[in-house]
Amino acid sequence: MHLYLSAHHPWNTNFCTTEGQVIYKAESLDFRGGSITVKRIIPPNPINLTTDSQVEEEALRDSFSHLAEIYYHTLSTSRIQYNDIEIDTSEFFSRTGLLGR
Repeated sequence: MHLYLSAHHPWNTNFCTTEGQVIYKAESLDFRGGSITVKRIIPPNPINLTTDSQVEEEALRDSFSHLAEIYYHTLSTSRIQYNDIEIDTSEFFSRTGLLGR
């Protein structure tokens, strides 16, 4: 599956399928240091269509749940917290290139 970003900033974007369905969301208040909250879509439950259009509209709206938190720093080691596990990002990403990015 290919995922596409809906914005140029990966710390504040939606990750979508080719069809445009949002699968993950990344939200951050400040890109210079802090945290990024990652949410994932909750699979929809079967709905019973009713005559109440407000209930019907809410049932069709995508819902998201908390998946992980990324704590990042520009000059020190960043961490990923998933469930009750916290791991340094260096365990997932390796530094390459002249500046190690």
